[in-house]
Amino acid sequence: MTQETVVVIPSEIIELAKSISQEKREQVEKTLSEVFSKTAEWENQVRSINVKDANDKVSIGMADVARKSAKDYRCELEKVFDAKRSEVGALMLEYKQEDALWLKAKQVMQIRLKFIEDLAKEKSEFAKRQEQERIEKLSSDRIYELAKYDITEVLHLNLGNMPDDVYNGYLVGVKTKFESIKEAELLAEKEKAEAEKRAKIIRERELQVAPYMQFLGNKKPNLDDTDKDWDSLISSLSKAKSDYIAEQEKIRLENERLKKEAEAKELESKRVEQERIKKEAELRAKEKALHDAELKNQQDLADKKLREQQAENKRISDELKAKAEAELRAQKEFEELAESELSKGDGDKFVDYMNILKDLKAKHTFKSKKYQVLQKSGADMIDKMIAYFEGKIK
Repeated sequence: MTQETVVVIPSEIIELAKSISQEKREQVEKTLSEVFSKTAEWENQVRSINVKDANDKVSIGMADVARKSAKDYRCELEKVFDAKRSEVGALMLEYKQEDALWLKAKQVMQIRLKFIEDLAKEKSEFAKRQEQERIEKLSSDRIYELAKYDITEVLHLNLGNMPDDVYNGYLVGVKTKFESIKEAELLAEKEKAEAEKRAKIIRERELQVAPYMQFLGNKKPNLDDTDKDWDSLISSLSKAKSDYIAEQEKIRLENERLKKEAEAKELESKRVEQERIKKEAELRAKEKALHDAELKNQQDLADKKLREQQAENKRISDELKAKAEAELRAQKEFEELAESELSKGDGDKFVDYMNILKDLKAKHTFKSKKYQVLQKSGADMIDKMIAYFEGKIK
């Protein structure tokens, strides 16, 4: 029993079809139904193709035939859809929505058939992909092998497609050149080490002989002598230096004796000169002391006269100040006496006034909370007024 293929129209097609006539909608749906029915069968056929390896020519051929069939059918349908769109384009104002519908249907058809094409193409190009992967792996292996011999610029060699015999010949040449360079480098390093060793010995001997250069005269030391000859030279130079140092010590001691005698004479000369300078300084100090004493006496007289004048000025100033203060006190006493005369009799009346204020605090009784609060505030203000008055009339 053959299973019937269920065709499901995409929702975006259904949505666009709502705004056109039933006839046109059925025509588009019929066309897409035929496409989906046929492509569903082709998809099952393509999926059933199983490419085992690169030598499975039959399966690869079937996939390629399926790809071409899907492509031909797609191109044929594109012409049909494009023809329909051309008809609609002539009546663009009336069929604008239909044009969008056919365009969307075409896109859906293209996606559907392109999917089958790509699926078939992937299987039809199985052998080609395997060969490309083999070439890439071979190229990677050869690049890694050549890297051991410092060969890194290999992109231009196309190693993956290079025949084995050509590559093996190239590898032998590279390896031989690399080993020759390494041998030359080792030899150069050995010669360099020997040269550095000799240079080190030369430097050490130059430092060793430097303290004795004055004992060589015009003769230059042979820095390439054998160790025995060199040690003999250093020993003789060391003895010459010791003899020279002993002779210089004798000379130094004699010079030191002569220096001490000269220093003793110089010290005696300095002592006599200092004694003379000391006597002259004492004489100048006595003269200066007499002069300073005279100046001090004159200054003391001037200071005494200034102090006397300042004392007289202060006495006159104090008398004037005392007189002014006495006049101010007399004026104040007069004003206070006048105020006292005016205040007689007012004091008793003001005390009665304060008593009236005190009686006002409890003169009335209020029932409501509002006026009770106001009465208390007024009583507090009266207390403050009475306290202020009492402080002023004391």
